Formats: sequence, C-alpha cells, structure tokens
Amino acid sequence: MTENEDSFKKGKAFEDFVENNIFTKEHYTIHHKTHGFEQNSKRFVEDSKYPDFTFRVLKNNQLFNVEAKYRSGFNSFDKIEVFSNPNQYIFFKEIDSSEKPIFILLGCGDTASNPDELSLIPFAEIKYTSIYRSLFKKYKIDKKFIANDDIIKLLPTNIENNPKFILNEPTVVYNTQKPPTQNRFKKPLIFGSILTVTLLGLFFYFNVNKGSEVSPKTIKKLKERVSGYYNAITKGNVDLLDYYVNDHLDTWYDAKNVNLSYVKESSTKYFRSHPVRSAEIKWETFNVERLPNGDYSVNYEMTYRVKKRNEKMYKKYNLIILSIWNKNYKLNSLHEEILNE
Repeated sequence: MTENEDSFKKGKAFEDFVENNIFTKEHYTIHHKTHGFEQNSKRFVEDSKYPDFTFRVLKNNQLFNVEAKYRSGFNSFDKIEVFSNPNQYIFFKEIDSSEKPIFILLGCGDTASNPDELSLIPFAEIKYTSIYRSLFKKYKIDKKFIANDDIIKLLPTNIENNPKFILNEPTVVYNTQKPPTQNRFKKPLIFGSILTVTLLGLFFYFNVNKGSEVSPKTIKKLKERVSGYYNAITKGNVDLLDYYVNDHLDTWYDAKNVNLSYVKESSTKYFRSHPVRSAEIKWETFNVERLPNGDYSVNYEMTYRVKKRNEKMYKKYNLIILSIWNKNYKLNSLHEEILNE
C-alpha cells in the first residue's frame, strides 16, 4: 500500500466514525457527501474539493459543512497540521459563509476509527494551515453524538451570544505607533545607521502624512492575507506567491524595485537551503494605517524559526516586519529588522 492509499484509508475510516458516531441519523440528515479515493482514483469528481459532508440540522433545517481530518498527534512546536494543501485552505475561505458555515472536525491520536480526542472548530477561527493545542482544546468535544442544540450554539448566528465561543481576535492599534528606531535593535552601529536610512526612505512619507483609521473589515482581510502569505512561505509553495505578491515591488527585504519573478526565484533558492521554517505573528503588535494613496502600512512583530539543510539546530529570530499592501491586498513592499536572536 502506498503512502497516499494509507492516508486515504485512514481518512475514510475517520469519515465513517464521524458519520456513525458524531452526526448521527437521529439528529441530522446528510445533504451532501463528497466522493472518496476509489472513485477519484478512476475519475476525479469536481465537487470532491468541497468539505466531506453537508449536514442538515433536523431541529431547524440549518445546513452546515464538516471537513473530517484525522491526525496522529501534535508536532514539536505543539501544533497540528490541519491543511496539508494550502489551496484547500484558500478555497474553504472563499466558500465559508454564515448561511452554510464550515466546521473542521479534527480527530487526534490512537486510530482513525477511534481517535483519542476530538475537536469541532469553526473554520472562521483557523487563521493558519496549522493550529496550536490551545485552539484544539477550546473546541474539544466528547466522543459521542452532538445534539442539535449544541451545534446550533456554534452556528454564526448564535456564536456572538455564547460567551464560550467568542472569537479571541487580537486587538489592533490604530495610528498610535511609529516605526521603531535604531535603539531598539541590538546591532552594531553600522547596522543601526543602515536601519535609520532604510526606515526614513520607506516610511518618512506616511510618518508626515498620517493615514485615516482602517475599518475592522479591512483589518480582518489584511490579517487573512498576512496569514496566507506566511502559510505559503512556511510550506515552501512558490506558486501561491502569485496570490499574495504584486507584480512589482518597491522593496523586497534588501532588494529594490524587483518583480514577482525575482521574488519567486529568490524564494525557491531560500526554500531549498532552509527546508524547515515556521512563523508566529504576535498579533497584539499588529498595526495598520491607511496611506494617502490608498495603500496600507502593515507592521507587526514575529517569531521566526528556521533550520538550514543538514543542520540539526533551529535558529530563532524575533523580527519586526514593515510592509505595504496595496488596495488589492497584494504586497508592494516588505522589509524586516532583527530585534534579537
């Protein structure tokens, strides 16, 4: 049995467990169910890209989607991969709605047909292709059927009124922080001078001309774009950069006036020499400002871990990211400074 066949076999076993034990026929009808490996290996059915199930709540006829995913356990960063294919994550973001929301039912540990733990997570809460254990625990459920009233509480129309499931979205500071100055960085004097010139060149314009307050909807969109960009980077998926990066960039780290082809080529080389990467954004530092030309200045701190090929140890960097996203939510400029290592 190939690795793919084994993976699909476990997936089928977990789907059967979900159908027969969690969303039982006494409480839900199956409105839709995607095709499995056997059918798709012969001829792919297009709707297989949709979530595994669409259930209907018998009590109020509400439809909702469920994607069933079994994982053996958490990794060394205490995270669990939800989406091995970032394109599926992007597609789910496009179709998720309050009318027919998506839930991710994660099974973890033991076997796919009888996992140790279960978590039913609203897709809207998942900001990366991987999640931390804390989010898994927040939506942990018992290994028994879910009553109609319990799933209704999780639906978008009810979640705001249920304190247990209020989204813990990080607070965003508007127009109160200036870009960091050189005395924040523990670098030699020459690097401090370079930093000063860089920051002045990139951000002088909008330090003088303060932008207007940004709407919560735009903030949310920018957070999604930033998250998606780092998902592509940590996965090493160069093709996804087309989705996040503008055709021309004023600044790309230390390079000036580069195009998308340059970004993809340099990223490919970097991915090969640094095959293991992870990024954790400190959302409490996330700062957005609208510039006079309509673009967005987006600054935040981040912890970045990377391991070079043939090296055993990770390197950890605490960074501040200075970026500009255009009105189409694509990167126009990206620059980083090391706070400490």
